[in-house]
Amino acid sequence: MRYRAMERLASHPSISVQCRRMHRLEIRTLKILEEAGLNGLQHVAVSGGRDSICLMHVLATLQPRRRWQFKIVHVHHGGSSSYRQAATDHVSREAKKLNLEFLQIRSPVAIRPDEASLRRFRMEVLAPFGSVLFAHHAKDLLETRLMRLIRGTGPQGLPSMRIRQGWKVRPWLDVWPAELESYIQDKKELGTRIQWVDDPTNSDPRHLRNWIRGEWLPALQSQRPGSEKRLAASLA
Repeated sequence: MRYRAMERLASHPSISVQCRRMHRLEIRTLKILEEAGLNGLQHVAVSGGRDSICLMHVLATLQPRRRWQFKIVHVHHGGSSSYRQAATDHVSREAKKLNLEFLQIRSPVAIRPDEASLRRFRMEVLAPFGSVLFAHHAKDLLETRLMRLIRGTGPQGLPSMRIRQGWKVRPWLDVWPAELESYIQDKKELGTRIQWVDDPTNSDPRHLRNWIRGEWLPALQSQRPGSEKRLAASLA
């Protein structure tokens, strides 16, 4: 169990006072947001998948501990997909349950279903909010760097995502998926079930990121245990 009566952060004494009965991931996120200098209203991009739903739960815990107000923003890419509507409904329900304000942005037409087009639409509609938190984690960062290498980027293109990058804030770039799974399990043991909606396109290996995530990296990890983190460190 990763809950502690108090976890001290020597370099952040003001944070340690706030840490009673907080999960390790919550404390870590609090520290990162403090270091990023965030204040007041912050928008949070939540797709309905595991990672962004976890972030929403963590931020709901942090909100009363600081003068932050987190507003959930869900982007619907248009069309009549049952998955997209299910994701929208789920995020809305979770936000209400966690007492977080919810806003939906919906495209009037279905966006072309490729990663670049979907991402471009999200960035266009989210940028005006001024400061938006995303749940991208260390494995997302590794996948992005590998994709850039495959597509022929030079060394200057490898840094890709950073924790604070203009209006985009990604507090979990040093957090691995196993830590999120651990958080989910620990919350379950305390009576809180974190549920999400899986995007069916994420299992389609025709998309490069999905192939790297679902086939290439697991094969590498099986052949050389621990290689994911070593590779991530090499590309940092």
